[in-house]
Amino acid sequence: MRFRNNRHYLIAKVILFIIVLALCQPCFTASAAGTAVVTISAQDQLIRPGQQFTVSITIESDSPVTGAQLDLSFNPSLVSVSGVTKGNYFSGFNSSFAPGNIDDNTGTITGIAARLLDPGQTVSTPGTLAVITMAAGPCSGTCSLSLSNVIVGNVNGEPLSISAIAGQVVINTETTVPATTTTTTSAGGPESQTIPVTLTGLNSPTDVQLNLLGQTPGLLQLHTNDGIGTIEISAGTYLLDSSDKPLTGLSISKADVLPEAPDGKTLLLGYEFGPAGARFRPDIAITIKYERQILPADSEPANLQVAYWNGSTWEIIAAAVNVDTDTIVFSTNHFTIFAILYPGKITSDGTVTVPIPTTTPAQTTKEIPVTTPKLTTTLTTNEASTPIPTSTGTAIHAPAETTLSTPASAEVLTTEEPPMTTDNTPSDNIPDFSLSILASLIGGAVYLIIVVAIIIFRRHRHPHDSGVI
Repeated sequence: MRFRNNRHYLIAKVILFIIVLALCQPCFTASAAGTAVVTISAQDQLIRPGQQFTVSITIESDSPVTGAQLDLSFNPSLVSVSGVTKGNYFSGFNSSFAPGNIDDNTGTITGIAARLLDPGQTVSTPGTLAVITMAAGPCSGTCSLSLSNVIVGNVNGEPLSISAIAGQVVINTETTVPATTTTTTSAGGPESQTIPVTLTGLNSPTDVQLNLLGQTPGLLQLHTNDGIGTIEISAGTYLLDSSDKPLTGLSISKADVLPEAPDGKTLLLGYEFGPAGARFRPDIAITIKYERQILPADSEPANLQVAYWNGSTWEIIAAAVNVDTDTIVFSTNHFTIFAILYPGKITSDGTVTVPIPTTTPAQTTKEIPVTTPKLTTTLTTNEASTPIPTSTGTAIHAPAETTLSTPASAEVLTTEEPPMTTDNTPSDNIPDFSLSILASLIGGAVYLIIVVAIIIFRRHRHPHDSGVI
C-alpha cells in the first residue's frame, strides 16, 4: 500500500511538472527570442526656427530580425513632419515598407512598418529602419521624440524584447559664434557683432553684413556689375551656407557654358549664382533683364521661362515676365545656375519650332463596327475618377468608368476595367507575432489532455489501486 501511494505521489509530481512547463512555455519562448534596441538618433540636436532636419530610427538586435513596426510621437507646436522614407536596414533584400500615417495635429506618426518578403531571410546587422524629415516651427523649445507600440520580430514570428530609446531636438534662436565671425566694435555685446559679406560680381550702396544668426539687419538690394540683374533680400532673411553657417560671400557670373537645354526648349541666357548650396529663408527675389535681340522676330517674350540646374537636369520654376521693361522676376531659396528659356527650338536661321503638346484629350471617340448596316458605336471615357483613401493616408484614384454609347436602335455595350487594389497597409507589413504564443497554449492544452487520459486509463485498468488495503 505504501509503495502504491508513493507511486501515485510520483505520478502526481510528474503531472504537475508537465502542466507548469506547458503553461510557462510562452514565457520561456519570448525570453529566448532575444532583445532589440530601437533608438531615435536625434538626441540633443540644436535646430534653428524654420530649419528642416531629419531624424533616424535605428535597430540593433542580438537575434536575426525579419520585420518591425512602431509609432512615433512629437510636439506639434514645435515641429511638423514632412515625410517618412525607408532606411537601409533591409536594403539588398526583397522587402516592403509602410511610411505610416502622419498627423501634425496630434503629433503622431502611426504604423511605420517594414518586413522581409522572402521566407527564411533575416537581418542581423544594425541599421536604419526609417528616416523622418521634420521642420522646426517659429517657437523655441525642446521637442521630445518618443516611441510606442514597438514590435520587432524574428524568423519564427516571435516578438523580441524591446528597449526603446527616445530622443529630442532643441529649437533655439541662440547659437554659438561661427569661426568666420568678426567683431566690428569693441563693445562686445551680441548686438554689436556682425559678419561681413564679400560681394563678387555684385555691388551694393552700403556694406552687407549679417548678425551672428546669419540674418540681414535690413532690406538689401544688390545689383549685378553688368547692370542687367538685381537681387532683393528682405530684412531678417537667413543667408546660410550648406553647413547652416552664415554666409561670408555672395557672387554672380555669366555662365558661358550651360548644360544641354531641355527637350523642345532653347537656353537664351544663364547666370551662375554662388556660393553653390547657399540657402535663404524666406526666399529672395531676383530680377534679370533680357535683350530682345536674342529672341527671334516672331517670338513672344511673354512666353519666356526660368529654370535652375539641380545637378542633373533643369527644373522650370514660376516667373513673371514684364514685356514693358523687358525683365523677368522669380524667387528662390538657394543658389545654383539659373537660365532663361524659350519654349521652342530656335534654329540658326532664327526659325522657332514650337513642340506640339502631347496631352490626353478629355474625351476619346472610337468607331466600332456592329452588325447593323451603317451603325456605329461611340466609346466615351469619363476622365473623372474617385479618390480611394488608404490606411497610409495616400489617396489612390480608381480607374475611370468606361461605357459604350450607341444610337437608340443599336444594342448598348458596356465594358469595365479591372478594379485597382492596393497592398500597402501596415498590418500586411509585419509578422504575426501572436502565432507562436497561440501554438504554445495549444501545445500545453494537448499535454494536459494526454496526461489526464493516461490517468483515467490506468484507473480503469487497475481499479483496486484506488482502494484501501
